[in-house]
Amino acid sequence: MSISSQLWAPRAAAVLLASGVAAALLQPAPAAASLPIESTPAPAADPVRPSVRALPVPATSSVPDGNRGMDVVAQLRDPVTPDFRMVGVTWRAGTAPAGVTVESRVHHGNAWSAWKQLDVDLDEGPSPSEETDARDGTSPLWVNHARGIEIRVSSPTGAPEAVAVELIDPGTSTTDTEAALSTLATTTPSATLLGAPPIISREQWGADPSLRGGCWDPPWGTTIQGVFVHHTAGSNIYTAADSPAIVRGIYAYHVQSRGWCDIGYNFLVDRYGQIFEGRDGGWRLPIRGAHSGEYNQNTSGISLMGNFDAEAPPQSMKDSLVSIVSWVLGSHYRDALGTTTLYSSTTGAPKTFNVIAGHRDSMSTSCPGELVYAWLPTLRQRVADRIGSTPTKINAKWQSLGGETAWVGSPFVGERWIAGGRRTGFTNATLYWLKGLGAHEVHGEIREAYARRGGVRSPLGWPTSDTVALTGASRVYFQHGYITHDTLTNTTTVTYN
Repeated sequence: MSISSQLWAPRAAAVLLASGVAAALLQPAPAAASLPIESTPAPAADPVRPSVRALPVPATSSVPDGNRGMDVVAQLRDPVTPDFRMVGVTWRAGTAPAGVTVESRVHHGNAWSAWKQLDVDLDEGPSPSEETDARDGTSPLWVNHARGIEIRVSSPTGAPEAVAVELIDPGTSTTDTEAALSTLATTTPSATLLGAPPIISREQWGADPSLRGGCWDPPWGTTIQGVFVHHTAGSNIYTAADSPAIVRGIYAYHVQSRGWCDIGYNFLVDRYGQIFEGRDGGWRLPIRGAHSGEYNQNTSGISLMGNFDAEAPPQSMKDSLVSIVSWVLGSHYRDALGTTTLYSSTTGAPKTFNVIAGHRDSMSTSCPGELVYAWLPTLRQRVADRIGSTPTKINAKWQSLGGETAWVGSPFVGERWIAGGRRTGFTNATLYWLKGLGAHEVHGEIREAYARRGGVRSPLGWPTSDTVALTGASRVYFQHGYITHDTLTNTTTVTYN
């Protein structure tokens, strides 16, 4: 005996997004979609709203800096300020002359620190076509606790306009202890290759969603084609318990000081191997970051927390970078030793990159630091070895259907374990695999109806066939029934065995 129910399948405007790939999201999200699905979700922290205090840095009358043949063109000395833990310097976009340098020193206790040159960051962030009204500036520097600031801006040919120093207090969270972070970091997922590593979510590090205001809904591309490796160019001296506050500080600096819509990176990795979710929108999705200017689309920006121009990243950091890059690329079936073509968001012109590239490959910058950039060939090989050369069953099925250039399209939500099997969401279909049943594709209105019912967790169970063409209809068979779409009446019927 069978029980049938008829489902109408209108195409809601909310589903048909401009990218044409939203159908891959129709599988109902788990209750905590931003947490690692393979692991047991850890408790979220309360949102923490950082405090950002901007002080104008007055222009000077070009005082000569005899040591470097440059003039000091802006300077501020404020020895008594409220406590801050991170500092950055910004100015009106496009006004910095070539060769500008920015130095700071902070007042700790009863003494000034040594002068520290801040990394001038003109080539990181969104392209003008992606996010507007942004300010140029330096990378932010973690200073831990300070109560005074001195800034010195030098240039051989004039001064940037509207210079300001940004003093950031990232606040405190219940996760800002090594014990709490250890709990988060040990929510270890399945050890299988394509399982995501432990990731400390935005909710866990205390991201305040209201900080972004109504800037935009999280934007995404169509797939992940490659990874850009960065460094934050900040301090290498911090504890594991400092890391959530550092991430909150970078978030505040990118949004409130630089005028970006969110933190620029998709992921951040600290020197202790902790991986933090960056930009909002869901770390399984191809969320467009603000990390490589014209080449943010369809790439993941992963930043190492520290400065690696003269100091090598510790082994724990490198191991975690291998882990997160392997998952990002492996779940999207990318060749870690290969190349990919990306298109400028400004001109549309194509450019070829290594699938694992450094930030400096896309822009004129020293990022991700000399010692990380020199290590990238080793990173590529380690990731390739970890992914392996044998395709998964879903990857093989995808290739048999024509791969990326065929009707199925690109991997949109990368392959992952679910309910004892595996699933990958593509542009125009979802592919499922369960041992004993093989790999099968589901697409169109049947995919939508199946997703609404709960997908593999529904009473229908797993698909046992691909989409079958009938006279005036199509059908997919499942363990406990089938779904039929009548193309003449545009109705979908779910039949349970």
